[in-house]
Amino acid sequence: MFHYRIQKRMYYVFLAVMLILFVMVIRVFYIQVFKYNKLSSLANGLWNRNLPILADRGLITDRNGEILADNIFSESNIILPLCLRGK
Repeated sequence: MFHYRIQKRMYYVFLAVMLILFVMVIRVFYIQVFKYNKLSSLANGLWNRNLPILADRGLITDRNGEILADNIFSESNIILPLCLRGK
């Protein structure tokens, strides 16, 4: 009798855990399949940005007027905290 109650409880716990896992799998599937376009655009917005960085020095030339150093745009990696990210 005692073992029967334990087995019954274990069965209910197993069913509850399986139900929770099933709901989680369905939720992940929904997010990855149906929300793909929105999440992809948000991810691209975080990874690809053109941030102008202005050089303070200007052009550097030699005495003949040939340019030795110019202001150009370059790619750079930065980390933006959550509070500074635009929505």
